[in-house]
Amino acid sequence: MTALLSVAAPLVTGACALALLLVLERAFGADLARRLIARFHRWRQGPGRHGIRAWLSRERMLADQVEGFLTGLAGALTVTPNLGEALSQTARHLPQPMRGELEDALAQARLGRPLDEALVSMAERIGAPGMGPVVAAVLMGRRTGGDLPGILKRMATTVREMARLEGVVRTKTAEGRGQAWVMGLAPPGLMLVLDRVNPGWLAPLWDDPIGWIILAAAAVLEITAVALIRRIMAVDI
Repeated sequence: MTALLSVAAPLVTGACALALLLVLERAFGADLARRLIARFHRWRQGPGRHGIRAWLSRERMLADQVEGFLTGLAGALTVTPNLGEALSQTARHLPQPMRGELEDALAQARLGRPLDEALVSMAERIGAPGMGPVVAAVLMGRRTGGDLPGILKRMATTVREMARLEGVVRTKTAEGRGQAWVMGLAPPGLMLVLDRVNPGWLAPLWDDPIGWIILAAAAVLEITAVALIRRIMAVDI
């Protein structure tokens, strides 16, 4: 099934791209359609797509560096009980972009902002799944005392195990997500190709009220099927 999906997905994507080009030519004319396709291709190769890709890559890197932040902070708190000094020592050994976020929070604290608020703001900026509980545990331990290094080490172990389980789930559900894309793109793409090859064959769907009802029902069923597949594949760890 995986091999079949790997062969079918590019074919379906290519058919849908061809159908989109045919529809654009039919709606706007060949010259305008080609200009639109060329502009989209330049956007894919230009800074627009690279900016989105860089942002997504940064989000993934921050999520992957939460465990290292926890481990480093636990070690620093073992040496010095002062949270500000421990964060400064941790920041010097962290890679980017986590290092930059932590240095920004420390700079805000040196300028007079309370350290608690600076850390909460940092957690909101990062947005990684485990960063909010980490900051909450650090601030709670700062106020109440206790074995904060031990708590942070246990949290690091939990974050590492969650990341491992998420990787396993992504691997196991990759085929289902690919099937959702195939199911969602294949029927519209095939219908548009057939309409281009033989326009009169599907004319009742476009011109007759009964055809509109059929198209609406098909669209609802299609969207429902894709939504159900994505919901089933979205396993929460």
